[in-house]
Amino acid sequence: SLFCSDQVFLGNGEVLTTGGTDYYSEPSFPGTDKGFIELEGIRNTRVFDPSQNAWVQLAPMNHGRWYPSLVTLGNGQVFVASGVTKLIKPLYPGHLPDSGTNVRQTETFDPTVQPAGSWVDNGAGAERSLPLFPRLHLLPDGHAYYDAAGQAFNPAGQAYDELLWNLAASYDPASRTWTDLGVPAIGTPFAGFRGSTFSASLELRPGASGAYDRASFLTAGGVLFPTPGSYAPVADSRIATVTVDGRGEHLSTVGTGSLGRSRWYSTAVPLPDGTVYAVSGADVDEVITPGYESPIRPAELFTPTVDGTGGYTGGSWRDAGEQARKRTYHNNAVLLPDGSVLIGGHAPIPSGYNQTQDGTDLPGRPGTNNHHDGSFQVWRPPYLSDPNRPVVTTVDSLPNGEVVVHTPDAATIAGVVLSRNTAQTHLVDGDARTVKLPIVSRTPNSVTAALPATTNVLPNGPYLLFANRGAGGDPAQDVPGQVVPSLGQQVFVVGTSTPAVVVARSSSAAATGARTRLS
Repeated sequence: SLFCSDQVFLGNGEVLTTGGTDYYSEPSFPGTDKGFIELEGIRNTRVFDPSQNAWVQLAPMNHGRWYPSLVTLGNGQVFVASGVTKLIKPLYPGHLPDSGTNVRQTETFDPTVQPAGSWVDNGAGAERSLPLFPRLHLLPDGHAYYDAAGQAFNPAGQAYDELLWNLAASYDPASRTWTDLGVPAIGTPFAGFRGSTFSASLELRPGASGAYDRASFLTAGGVLFPTPGSYAPVADSRIATVTVDGRGEHLSTVGTGSLGRSRWYSTAVPLPDGTVYAVSGADVDEVITPGYESPIRPAELFTPTVDGTGGYTGGSWRDAGEQARKRTYHNNAVLLPDGSVLIGGHAPIPSGYNQTQDGTDLPGRPGTNNHHDGSFQVWRPPYLSDPNRPVVTTVDSLPNGEVVVHTPDAATIAGVVLSRNTAQTHLVDGDARTVKLPIVSRTPNSVTAALPATTNVLPNGPYLLFANRGAGGDPAQDVPGQVVPSLGQQVFVVGTSTPAVVVARSSSAAATGARTRLS
């Protein structure tokens, strides 16, 4: 089944999912269908084709994976890491070195190979011990970055080599090797691995030279340490930045203001004004003591601070309203085209792994919701009610790597941003990114923005395009949290080396760096 698989958008707008779950008895009692349960990560790969409203099975992975993570590479291929093949009793008599740990082997999917795509094992140099659902991102040099975060405890999904999870690392698809980048926040009380929380990609901004030479990732809340984790989450918040130059990659970490409360399993949504919205979650690790957590209904909003070169120097959190429902485990949140956030989902582990009544509300500590919740709620950021919100009429793409945004508010536009359409599960969206496009010229009724030179910064797939009004209407004031975004325009980025933009899905978009139709 699709349960506990990961997902990303392909370049043509189809949704690729990998892995998932099967259950069986091992060992079983002879002559019966009873036995000791085993949960198996499966090899299945599928795509959902929205034009046909149908699922299509593709070539399977080489390794079964439950809780894997995906990230789209600059060439349009998809990298997969981690997951586990047998969760309850991870013993493999036929290949003992893989026993007692998550899947160390990584693979790469090429969607252009016909008829059903192709998975390639990346070899021994590409193997690495990672947590389940490792927090992965694409760096501006085309490498896949592991942000020293993932799931801390999954009933029996521990690994003997978890100490390595404290190291942030970078995977080079060309050499098929990993490079250790160090321990995030080393020297602070909250250094290293962070479990069961988000790793949100902050807005990618070009540096003083115009190049995108660094990427920053916000982590806040969650539990400390690998298995069994700290049980109680923290309110600590940090930004890890990977800078790319001629000497390689360099990791640095800066602390920010703390969350307003400690949070476990909160979902983060980067917004087009450069802020980050965090919602849902609980006050303790629900997987360890299911049914005894207290849901966190207040949401929070992070506003980063930047220096003169666009580098992130810190930031602060503030409360951002309270949602109506109690959502802890398996919650989700999605950026909508108007810039609002759709909040939904809640699939808890019932108390003691058996269905029970909801938890009792106590003074200052609401009881948990021990039932699935399929409802939705929409959060409206403050910029939605701004009377001076800019208007975008049309978008044109130029062959020289520029985008023309037609707007009567051209004189006030500080920048254009492209926000990748959300494809999230279990707090993970490896492709989530917001890329600022600098303004290179303007007329009274349009602005022209420059695309990055490489798809390592802007990989192919679907994006929402926003034009941001400068703070106070001043186009020179591109200040996170003070700019006002327009309504989003749906566009597609195409290409597997140099990006280009098309405004709507077309045959050329579907055929460029993406899987063509399967028969």
